[in-house]
Amino acid sequence: MFGIQFEMNWDRSVFAIENITSSILPGFSPDSHVNIGDGTAKVVWDDAMLSGVELNSNQPLLTLHLSRLSEGASGFELEAPVMAGAGGNLGLIQPASIYLRPDGTARSALSGAIKSIELHGSQVRLLVDTKEGQHYQLQATQDLENPNWQSLIELEGNSAWQEVILHAEASSAFLRLVPIETVIR
Repeated sequence: MFGIQFEMNWDRSVFAIENITSSILPGFSPDSHVNIGDGTAKVVWDDAMLSGVELNSNQPLLTLHLSRLSEGASGFELEAPVMAGAGGNLGLIQPASIYLRPDGTARSALSGAIKSIELHGSQVRLLVDTKEGQHYQLQATQDLENPNWQSLIELEGNSAWQEVILHAEASSAFLRLVPIETVIR
């Protein structure tokens, strides 16, 4: 690999990135190759010597040093990542998201508006991605061939991922989160 570029976004009220380091990228410097903002970070690195780096899938490319600011979970989104190698562009990497749990563990998030679904005893916990100023309806149906979507809840969009808690019987249904138009009177 000769270069990498991407942007990361997360809920700034849940954690902050203190630093990003690398033990395998030659010449990598957090001061030169990383720009950390409020809930966002950009990383751009290229091998100035053009000798390239052989990647090992068992070794981390970058290490993120985080500080938790509050309890709760946050989405952690990787946007528009690009890697360049000896043959040129190695292709656009699929944007990804992870779900950072309050206990510090993480798991891959789902694509779409519903990012995570977990069953905890008698509750189903969803993590949903919404846009501020937009209203949404969480809907469920028992049959996808002949769907009869029933509204479970309505929620107002937020710039951060939101947690929605349902009763466990909702886990036997198909779920979707759809934007709705609000009526101003």
